[in-house]
Parts: sequence; C-alpha cells; structure tokens
Amino acid sequence: MNFLRPEVGQFLRAWREPIVLAIVVAFGLLIFRHGQNRADVTLQFLGLLIGIPFALGIVPAIRSVRLKRNRQDPGLVEVAERQITYLGPQFGGSVSVDAISRIEIITTDDGPHMPDVFWTLFHFDGPALSIPSNATGADQLLNAFAALPGFDYQAVIRAMGSTQPSTFLIWKSPNSV
Repeated sequence: MNFLRPEVGQFLRAWREPIVLAIVVAFGLLIFRHGQNRADVTLQFLGLLIGIPFALGIVPAIRSVRLKRNRQDPGLVEVAERQITYLGPQFGGSVSVDAISRIEIITTDDGPHMPDVFWTLFHFDGPALSIPSNATGADQLLNAFAALPGFDYQAVIRAMGSTQPSTFLIWKSPNSV
C-alpha cells in the first residue's frame, strides 16, 4: 500500500540527495549544539566535522536537481580528461574544455517530446558542437564546466526553464574577441 501520492513520491525521489545532505547537516549541528551545552569541545568538533563537508554538497545537489529533466534526448556524452565527446545519431564531435571560447544554451519551442534545449560549445579548434541537454551523460557537462572561471550557473537555470526560442550566453572566455 502506497501512503504517498505519486507526484509527492516523484518529488521526494528527485530531491533525495539534497534532503539527505540537509538531514546529516542538521544532525551535525545538533551534535555541535549539544557539545556547546555541555561545554565539550570534542562534541563541538565532531558536530562540525560531520556538518561542514555535507553542507558543502547541498548547493551542487540542488543545482543538479533543478537542471535535471525527465525526457531522454538522443545521443551520448562522454567527459574524460577535460575532453567532451558527443556521439549523436546524425552528428557528433569532440572538444577540449581548454579550447572552448564560448558556451551558449539554445532553446526552441519543439518540446516536450522533441529535444528543445541544446548546449552549444564554440571552440578555437573547429566548428561549434551542439549537444541536446538530455542526451545520455549530458549531466557530466556541468562538472566539466565548473573549472571555467566565471561560469554562470544562474544563466543555465534561466535557460533550462525557457520555453521560447532563445539563445543564452552562459560563458565566454576572457581570451576570445
């Protein structure tokens, strides 16, 4: 017997990582507070030791949940040793993270049953590489882009929420003209 409505269960499954991290952080704070009440430095240190590392993981976990979508787009993305490779049904390519000059997200109004959000990677070594946002392995892209100075996560969130045809500049290399 299921005690939760299906949409509540789906919400909890999607947000389980940030929820578990928050619970562990609360547990660490509880131990820290208990140590303060007893003037026990060891318990305070233990509470911080438990809480701080898990607290650092909450923001990336929330970003991951907010950017994840349910539909699967065609193709496969692989990220290995700062090299991004997209293998698609009609096109594909490869680009080094170090060679990227600009990143854009292009949205269309073709969704929800067709790919409607594309990462477009412009680079110094050749033509731009366009990757559907829900291709298998595309969630690895954010981890690869985290090393780029000034990468705009808020622009990614705005772009992923768009339902109108548009182009969003996500990142531009300081070395590009």
